[in-house]
Amino acid sequence: MGEPKCLFFVLLIWCLGSVHAQDSQQSCPKPELKQGYFGSDEETYQHGTELYYACEKGWKPAVEGWWAMVKCENRKWSHTPQCIGEGGSST
Repeated sequence: MGEPKCLFFVLLIWCLGSVHAQDSQQSCPKPELKQGYFGSDEETYQHGTELYYACEKGWKPAVEGWWAMVKCENRKWSHTPQCIGEGGSST
């Protein structure tokens, strides 16, 4: 009876390790952003992470209002975060 339980736990640990390895393979590196800052300061972000950012005074995100969000999807960000001058010039 002990062998089936042991085999179950070995398979469970192997499956969990496999899922963790897949997540790390799909992670995104920290994006670059001139004239702005992120709500989180990690070196890598897991697949599915939503990363919010804002821009310094006199600048605003190119895609939304006064703050924006990018999403990590399969090692790539949904778009490149960018700050533009309030008058429309980019960095």
